[in-house]
Amino acid sequence: MSDYQPPEMYRPYPTRSHPLADAAGRHAKDWARRMGMLGTFWEERDIDELGAATFAARTHPDASESALHLLSEWHIWGFHLVAHIGDEYRRTRDIAGAKHFARRLPTFMPLDSAVVASPVNAAERGLADLWVRTAPSMPGALREQLRRNVKSYGDSHVEELSNLCQDRVPDPSGYLATRTQTFGVAWAHDLIRHTIDDRVPQEVFDTWPMRALLAAFFEATGPQSDARTYREDVRGDTKVNNGVHVYTRFLGCPPQRAGEVLNSLGTERLRRFENLAITEVPALAVELGMGLADGERLLRHIDHLRQFTAGTHDWLCRERTPPARRPSATKRLPGPPAAPTALLNLL
Repeated sequence: MSDYQPPEMYRPYPTRSHPLADAAGRHAKDWARRMGMLGTFWEERDIDELGAATFAARTHPDASESALHLLSEWHIWGFHLVAHIGDEYRRTRDIAGAKHFARRLPTFMPLDSAVVASPVNAAERGLADLWVRTAPSMPGALREQLRRNVKSYGDSHVEELSNLCQDRVPDPSGYLATRTQTFGVAWAHDLIRHTIDDRVPQEVFDTWPMRALLAAFFEATGPQSDARTYREDVRGDTKVNNGVHVYTRFLGCPPQRAGEVLNSLGTERLRRFENLAITEVPALAVELGMGLADGERLLRHIDHLRQFTAGTHDWLCRERTPPARRPSATKRLPGPPAAPTALLNLL
């Protein structure tokens, strides 16, 4: 492992940051403090080292101020959920407790005006607060999709915890399916649609070209992240969920070769995304009879996905302080916004 060198990451898009990044970061940390996320296993310096508070500013540089604040809170919640699972359940290898925690998450995301359960921890309190300020103004289908994707985010982190506790290495197909969820890009996309691109017609997202494009978008950055963070995951004893370890076992090759294969997988997904965006999306707009305004909105939405990818790359390549402070911490998603495994350095 000492000889492993992260392969060069394919980064086709320029990075921009929101001009209100610092203010949004302060806002997100204040919100996290109000939700009770600070003072136990999470401190303000942990948020700063993770870049959690400014992740939204990297990935949503064109959002309005109000949207940026809401997105910043959602992303910091995504980081916190990973930290909560690691601190609360990994040390004690309490898989049953983690599953119970994940099963409770949907109760804080009602699809109607049903009474929400009482939160018993900061992760639940944060989700309940975010949901009542996000979901009511969402179209019903998108609200259901966000709920489903947030649930999958929690479930996938429990799956990774189970792998860790049982020293179980997933097969490549299972790895990619789980990593796609732990990175949190699916629910981040739901929020992009709602807060930034709310006027793109739903029928667009039901077509094959957009489903294929989004599948490539969801799957690209997780493998790239694992190829970059393999050494950290080995030091943090979380390598069973890292794709480099998965492919080393599956292919019977050295980690360096497995990292190159994994990195190439992420590169292929990004190139597929771009090919679909250039060749299929304009034709789709014509096929659906979209007017000029709707066509421009669709192209802007594609650009916002590129910006999210660029911001995630920027976050992955940031200079990080080696995590060695708390023995209870799990060094991994998300997210994105992910994790990554989900949003990266915690689980």
